[in-house]
Amino acid sequence: LPIWDHALMSAVLSVKNDTELVSRARNVFFPQNSTPPKEVEEFLSVTSKDERDAGAKRDHLPEELQSKLPVPILKGVIDRFIVAPEYKLLFCYVEKVGCTMFNDIFRFLRMIHPNVSEKERKFQGQNRWFKNTPKHHNLTIQDLEKLHTDPEWTKAVFFRDPATRFLSAFRSKCDKPREDGGTTCQQMFRPKRPLDNFTFGADGRGGGGAIPFSFDDALDAVTADPTIVQNRNVHSMPHAKFCGGLHNTLPYYNFVQQLTEDTSADTIESLLLNVGVPENITHGITDCFVTRNNCTLIQSLAPGIPLGRFKINAAHNTGSNHGNMLANSYKTDERLKIIQNAYQVDYDLFNYSQLSLEEIVKAGI
Repeated sequence: LPIWDHALMSAVLSVKNDTELVSRARNVFFPQNSTPPKEVEEFLSVTSKDERDAGAKRDHLPEELQSKLPVPILKGVIDRFIVAPEYKLLFCYVEKVGCTMFNDIFRFLRMIHPNVSEKERKFQGQNRWFKNTPKHHNLTIQDLEKLHTDPEWTKAVFFRDPATRFLSAFRSKCDKPREDGGTTCQQMFRPKRPLDNFTFGADGRGGGGAIPFSFDDALDAVTADPTIVQNRNVHSMPHAKFCGGLHNTLPYYNFVQQLTEDTSADTIESLLLNVGVPENITHGITDCFVTRNNCTLIQSLAPGIPLGRFKINAAHNTGSNHGNMLANSYKTDERLKIIQNAYQVDYDLFNYSQLSLEEIVKAGI
């Protein structure tokens, strides 16, 4: 409601059983002859804080996802929001959950939108990262909170099986040809052994050679201290900590889907069609960025979009459930359980079952 600031009103009405304060709040927000809408009047007339909280639901969300006001946005990892105002989309991307793909998709969509200026199109075409952050769109924390409760905006996030995601992070950051030159792996695990096989021993005089840091070592590190996945690096950080704290804000999201190799094309198309992307462009996007079969349409509509290391007909080289990769890495359910326990917050957040190694491999997730 334009004349009713939800967050401020919720704060004003946080004092339990203060009927005088409630009356004063009504007079401040709806002075003189201004009449509050019926649902607001009913909300204001409740004198118990517990009753007021119970009534502060989001009507536009499914009943099981309705939540209390206000939206508590935290300051951490705000730059993982992608804002696409032309599509009224607030998208939360998570490292190792298609983050490169989603950044490419949404900057492409902004590049081809008729309401986007030529200057902005050129900006979107330069590299791929952090092109549509809240900061780029001059959005404050308070603005983000309002978007979360705006029924006209779609709030979307994809999640991935935490154990599969953890292995993917290890493979891309710790295995050759490891991205970032091994810096991210060092941050995540602080390995005591070198990442590579060196020809020199620890004394530097040759002989023996060093044993490289392995996935077994990573599991041992998490066993010794499960909290290392929490804050050291975004590639191992739980989903729950992204985008101002999904553990607080997920009830306001109206599009929450698991990203798997088999279903990603369908679920991404569903999101794009839902926010108004034309069907032919939606199919072109999945053909190029998701299945990597054909980028002809994308390149014809946005010749300036750099695809970088993107390769047609090439599976992502850090996919962690290709062939026997996942089974050979975790080996047993007991070892798998080490990571599942460390990421319990994510399983709880998405109401997602902890599967056995055989079940994960069979499901292809």
